[in-house]
Amino acid sequence: MNKVLEEIKAQHSSYQNVFDNYYAYDFRQINKYFCPRRGRYLSGTSEVSKDTGAINYTTLDEAGIIALRTLAAGLFSGIHSSKWFRLGLADKDLEKYTPVKLWLDELQNRWYSLLDASNFYNAMPVFYLELAGFGTEFMFCNAHLPTRSLIFTPLTIGEYVIDTDEQNKVDTIFRRLDMSARNMVNMFGYERCSQSVQRAYDKASSRSNNFQVIHALHPYLEKDPSNFNYRNFEWSDSYYEPGSTDKFLKRGGQTEFPGVGVRWTTTGQDVYGGCPTMDVLGRSRGQQSLWNTYYELVEKEANPPTVSPRELTTPNLSPGGHNYANTLGGAPGLTPAYQVRPNHQGLREVIEYGSRMIGEALYNDLFKMLALAPKQMTATEVVERQSEKLLQLGPVFGRIQSEGLSPLFDRMFYLMNRMDLVPEWPVELDDMPLKIEFKGLLAKAHKMADVQATNQWIGTIGGLAQLDPDAVDSINVDETADSIADSLDVPRMNVRSQDEREMRRQQRQQIAAQQAQLDQAAQQIDMATQIANSDMDPESMQQAAQ
Repeated sequence: MNKVLEEIKAQHSSYQNVFDNYYAYDFRQINKYFCPRRGRYLSGTSEVSKDTGAINYTTLDEAGIIALRTLAAGLFSGIHSSKWFRLGLADKDLEKYTPVKLWLDELQNRWYSLLDASNFYNAMPVFYLELAGFGTEFMFCNAHLPTRSLIFTPLTIGEYVIDTDEQNKVDTIFRRLDMSARNMVNMFGYERCSQSVQRAYDKASSRSNNFQVIHALHPYLEKDPSNFNYRNFEWSDSYYEPGSTDKFLKRGGQTEFPGVGVRWTTTGQDVYGGCPTMDVLGRSRGQQSLWNTYYELVEKEANPPTVSPRELTTPNLSPGGHNYANTLGGAPGLTPAYQVRPNHQGLREVIEYGSRMIGEALYNDLFKMLALAPKQMTATEVVERQSEKLLQLGPVFGRIQSEGLSPLFDRMFYLMNRMDLVPEWPVELDDMPLKIEFKGLLAKAHKMADVQATNQWIGTIGGLAQLDPDAVDSINVDETADSIADSLDVPRMNVRSQDEREMRRQQRQQIAAQQAQLDQAAQQIDMATQIANSDMDPESMQQAAQ
């Protein structure tokens, strides 16, 4: 028996019990009403074939599904719009130094090219769908060294369990994978696999049979400085079969955490996050009940229950069908058991109100601003209203940055270094950390508030300057211009450095001084000419010259 393997399995079991007992039920409900094609193992079964995201046959109201899809698409387009990040430095003066500026632009261009060539822009919509839908998402970021490319793997709820460190940051993940015998042998080697996997691989007809594998990634449990892995890696990275007791499929380590775990919002030290779908889960379930009632009323109205004479045992209820009945003595023929008079309009209004509330809870009104804007609004007014509303997502965007995008950029930079994709560092940047500035629509919405405040302040100073010209001295023109250019995402090459500005100002001062000297000399020449052509005596000429 492998003691380390048993400790890791026990750790996984404890995390899995917490997930199953406290979170799985809510995630099953969200999976049913908001994203039925997502989620794995949520019913408790260990076989993925019995618990995959199935085609949705039961949900009658799609408002939750559409609203979540709109929110995920809005987050993606709001964060990852064209040129959505820019590399910079904490030292703004050094950032404007031409060699550093060129190096930053080159690295940034390489970074964009690397992301364009990867599956990043396919993975992130899934990432935001999971995050907004279940409140928690984890995504791996790894490199394919032979092709010098990145691979992003967003997971779905239920296939993994996580834990956090003392700072409530995700640092542990156990993931369940279903792998075919062929893939297991290719990845781990024939000898490392269990006998059941080997038997399946030995037969060509069973090589596609699936077996469960656990991928465990966590800080090292064994605190043994003499252990090579412990001394060289921060995280243990291992694979094993759940039924194995004596060996790992693969065991290694990571110097950096190879993924990011993000929560929409947390309460206290909660490991898993809350999200908007949880806020309207009850309403979404109620919508299904309302639609059931509506369809039942429509069906009873079109095909009501009937009452007939005893001898009419098998009435023909098909369109145009004819029935014979004994109606002597005034006995009725085939008649409805009761009259159904449904209020279609009232019921539809209740359903539409519920759908609208679900959409608003999932911020759909923010991302449909242009479609919902009054036609008489100007483009400037639309942008201002959009920026104002997008500020409501500020806390969420801040968490996505701190838990997701910032550590993801750290991971990507580490992998770019390994793949020799980082240009040679300028000597001026020794020990100078990079700063990632996000430039998407959501980030711009926050910065536009600063620009509007600055413009308002400048306008106020302009009004005061009419009373006292000294009021303009309170404006630091260079710093204000740089701040506005940064907020408006003006390209670095379009903004002159401070040295270039000082040089141009000195040149203007020199030109102005030379022009003043020329003007003074011209005045003296004119005066001398006038005196020479006049009849003034020498004493008067001397006084005029003075």
